[in-house]
Amino acid sequence: MSDAKPPVLAIAAPVRGEAPYLLEWIAYHRVLGIRAFLLGDNTETDDPTRALLQALHQHHIVLRFDWRGRVHFQKEFNQQALDTARLFADGIFLIDVDEFLRPAEGSSLLEITRRWLSDPSIGAVALNWAIYGSSNRVQAGDGLVIERFTRRAPQGFPVNLHAKPFARMSACAGPWWNPHAVALHAGRYTDTCGQDVAWDATRPDPVGITTKVVWDVLRVDHFVVKSHEEFLAKRARGSPMLPQRSWDGYFDLHNRNEVEDPIPAELVERTKAEMAKIAAQIAEPTAPSPAASPASQ
Repeated sequence: MSDAKPPVLAIAAPVRGEAPYLLEWIAYHRVLGIRAFLLGDNTETDDPTRALLQALHQHHIVLRFDWRGRVHFQKEFNQQALDTARLFADGIFLIDVDEFLRPAEGSSLLEITRRWLSDPSIGAVALNWAIYGSSNRVQAGDGLVIERFTRRAPQGFPVNLHAKPFARMSACAGPWWNPHAVALHAGRYTDTCGQDVAWDATRPDPVGITTKVVWDVLRVDHFVVKSHEEFLAKRARGSPMLPQRSWDGYFDLHNRNEVEDPIPAELVERTKAEMAKIAAQIAEPTAPSPAASPASQ
């Protein structure tokens, strides 16, 4: 791609039960420079997320794909999202709505991805997690996710070895069997520093879990439990993506608060301003438009 041209970036994520958080997540990533959001609607009938997704789709803020009533569908949805993004995007992030891309201080997401895409040898990049805990909150309280939860696990915490992918569209062959990686038909799979990624060969399926946590350049801040109240609501919803998940001990394992590491206040304020713009936009009437469907794959 031309060095003068900013990359066209997309994010794909499945969505269910995310009404309190969705505008924040979209606004945050729009502030970073992403404009294309491909979202898999897995909402239930009484889930207010459904109406929000429909409004966002009708106002061309997101592309909504209809995966209502489906379970364990994330690989199929990721395939649909990749096929769609090939039509317009240079690169795509496959993450979840409780995950926020976090460039290193002083860095720009657009410049980071421009460098990766300017290296034709790079096909995909593994982005390690930074697990955030509850910040000792029992109740949800007020404020954005990125305001309320400011404490994380140390970098060496083993769960941070999990990665999420950024993929060059022209090199990506499709999704991996798990949501932590993609398959490539060209190029190298690297860490964020451009070194060939080292997967953990001690695992039954090592792809998606690295041997070291690399936070240089870009990482994924994972607000996996939030407050205890919000975790209980998440557990009650269950996981639409995984065939089985044991919640025994899950909160205690992921509720790590050793390191104070808030998202910069300037980025929080810009996110709030962008949220207000989106809220005003979707409040305007618009003609309905059809949602994309798995049948259209």
